[in-house]
Amino acid sequence: MFQEYYTPPSSAPEKPQQTEKVPPEKIIALQQRVWSAHMKIQNIVHILGTLSSETLADLYTQQLELDKELVNRYIHRGSVLYDPNLFDSVNISEEESVIAKFERTIEALTQKSYRVAGSGGNVDARADELHRMHRFDNKKTSLETKKTKIKEAVFEHNSAMVGIASIPSKDHPNHNEDRIAQIAPDIYVVLDGMGGHDGGEIASESALRVIKKTMKNELLSKKYPDIEDVKNTVRSAIMSADGWICAYNQSQMERREKDAQERGELLSENDKKKLRIGTTVTLAVIHTTINGTKTIVTGSVGDSTAALYENGSINCLTVEDNQTLAWADGNREKASLIQTLLANSENLEIFTQKIKDNKINLNDEQLKNTFIKGHLLTQSLGHGSDNGHVIPDIRTHTLKGNEQLLLFTDGVHESGARLTLSEMEEILKKYGNPQKASEALCTDAEKITGGDRGKNDDASAMLVRLFT
Repeated sequence: MFQEYYTPPSSAPEKPQQTEKVPPEKIIALQQRVWSAHMKIQNIVHILGTLSSETLADLYTQQLELDKELVNRYIHRGSVLYDPNLFDSVNISEEESVIAKFERTIEALTQKSYRVAGSGGNVDARADELHRMHRFDNKKTSLETKKTKIKEAVFEHNSAMVGIASIPSKDHPNHNEDRIAQIAPDIYVVLDGMGGHDGGEIASESALRVIKKTMKNELLSKKYPDIEDVKNTVRSAIMSADGWICAYNQSQMERREKDAQERGELLSENDKKKLRIGTTVTLAVIHTTINGTKTIVTGSVGDSTAALYENGSINCLTVEDNQTLAWADGNREKASLIQTLLANSENLEIFTQKIKDNKINLNDEQLKNTFIKGHLLTQSLGHGSDNGHVIPDIRTHTLKGNEQLLLFTDGVHESGARLTLSEMEEILKKYGNPQKASEALCTDAEKITGGDRGKNDDASAMLVRLFT
């Protein structure tokens, strides 16, 4: 079915040797075309997913397959358009030709989808309809229901194996912008929303719904998914959620600008900034092979964390998308080490000594900025670092057989704030029950007041026993 729309070459032609460097603006232009194509697919996929008919379901599947092909070729850290080490090998003419073919196919499918759906309007109008369908309904949801909902898993979990806890910030005790859940067996997610009154809740709740739906349609429907299927679906779920939030932000911006123009006013840049919502996300999937080998696949954007707890020690699997990563020149291993040192440093003096002990070259100003501003995010869903869209960090780790999975938001721990990793390890050693351990992580984090570590924030944690 998909082959009639786009058939990738059976073997990629050899690229001619290039003697000159490819101009950066040409790379950026290609990236922007890829992102534009991806976002167009995402918009129509989300719309089709809310409608019901066999023909639309068929078109929905075709769009997903096309998007998967686009993502596999271009939208990941090792692709030719995103790995700086490969830029010189880019054959501009060839890539322009392939991208143009994607664009033509996407346009044809999109037009066919709208003819079948009988939308009677353009993409933005249909996107607005989708946003209204998914918006968190404050009028129909009581405050008590909200508070209960955020503490429960979406999937009916075994509390002896999975502990989940979430506490709202003291700054807004009546609502919680975090979402943390087991959305299916071996699928876990944590999100930390941000943006205006109820904006954080809209972002994290909507992203959770998109991720849950994507995992169901693209992974849980497969009988024997392999590790590449898992990685691709994790990436697709995160980027679909990002696409939804970006479309929502654009829709809200256009609506508010129109209202302002009718009043003879202009929205300031500060007003526009306040309208944008966003959320962090960390998604973890446990893949089990026929012979019983378990591999954990994580996908992350922002500073919510996935870690493994083993033999009394916490090993972070994800790296925070923050200024520390930027100051490490994008080197995630170096950034991970710096973030770990920062996580266990209660003040600048201790952090400085740890940096020197590990022979990391940072001057006094860099040390100070890392300690004070290292937590500032460089990307989150709806606030991408690359042409306005995110690139999730996808990682795999083979499990040995005695680890526990730990997910948490920055209200429990982030570089330089709240609980240190050492303090978290002591809590986990104290409580053998996952539920009690998760609750203790949140309540102990909330007890910290004053100083750099005492910021008010929603705190969420999940501890999962992966082996019986």
